[in-house]
Amino acid sequence: MALTQIVSMDGSRTPLMMEVPVAPELDGPFLVSSSRDFLWIAKVFPNGMVRTAVRRIARGDLFREALQRITAHSQESRWGSVQPATREGAKAVVLYLADFDLLNIEVLYGAGFDPDIIESDIPCRKVGWVPDGWATILPMDRAFVGTTIDFGEGQHALLVHNASRGVGVLLPSVS
Repeated sequence: MALTQIVSMDGSRTPLMMEVPVAPELDGPFLVSSSRDFLWIAKVFPNGMVRTAVRRIARGDLFREALQRITAHSQESRWGSVQPATREGAKAVVLYLADFDLLNIEVLYGAGFDPDIIESDIPCRKVGWVPDGWATILPMDRAFVGTTIDFGEGQHALLVHNASRGVGVLLPSVS
């Protein structure tokens, strides 16, 4: 299970960077991969595109690092999408996503997270890339969250265009 939608490229020629279109109604911030890390950018270029670099990294590591960056930015910006890993926290994140009409959701969680705190009608799956004790609540349609372009051989470009509206996180303790 992925953080974003996955688009596979043929891998015959991998660029260093690429421009990815963003729907005109979306506001930043946008999380994009750089050659060694991630960057937050505030807005799209006038042509409606965002630049993202191709990075050599395992897909699971890419998703884990992106989720950690989204979590930190959410906490700093006080979006409300990060809550403690409790029944009340899970309900708060579900309501947060529902405010954006995201009702068809699922929970991806790491080792040590108790999935019993999630309402029984919400699908839950354990995945290796979610940090221990954490869970992320995402729309089933990952295209709402963003796009990961996979060039093969561990080369990926990532754009998260709905970090503030499409990613909820449950943490063992929220500071």
